[in-house]
Amino acid sequence: PRSTLFPYTTLFRSVGVFGPRKVLFVGLLAAAGSQGLLLRLPVHGHYVTDLLPSFVLIGIGLGVGFVAVTIASLSGTRPQHAGIASGLVNTSRQIGGAVGLAAMTTIASLAAGHAPSAAATVHGDRVAFGVLAGLALVAAAVTPALRAHVAHEADAVEVDETILVEAA
Repeated sequence: PRSTLFPYTTLFRSVGVFGPRKVLFVGLLAAAGSQGLLLRLPVHGHYVTDLLPSFVLIGIGLGVGFVAVTIASLSGTRPQHAGIASGLVNTSRQIGGAVGLAAMTTIASLAAGHAPSAAATVHGDRVAFGVLAGLALVAAAVTPALRAHVAHEADAVEVDETILVEAA
């Protein structure tokens, strides 16, 4: 439906207007903010007040970030290489998510220690959320320094000048 496509078309336009680095920067800041909200997670919290705001913010942040990274990764790719490029982007995303989840689970478990209490578990989770927030902030700080894709002359696509004249 149109309501689900609206955010994506808006994101595509914003990447076109502001560039993928600026859009990714905003997405990473939203992700860091989401993790920051989880740092205040109480032992006996409530979904609507303690979790939902973070879930909404991480959805926005990751949605914005994924679109920006995908567009940046695939821009300049020759049409015959688009499938493999898209496959590499998605594979990297899946493997990165699995490794990241394993690392954060390990950090949370180590920080919780061997105490089987809810307070220890929440403490471990808070440490993991703090690490995630820090990583997102570091990624946001590095994002402006990323270099833009530069097409090599050998990769340039030849355009027939008659098509350009006819289009004008």
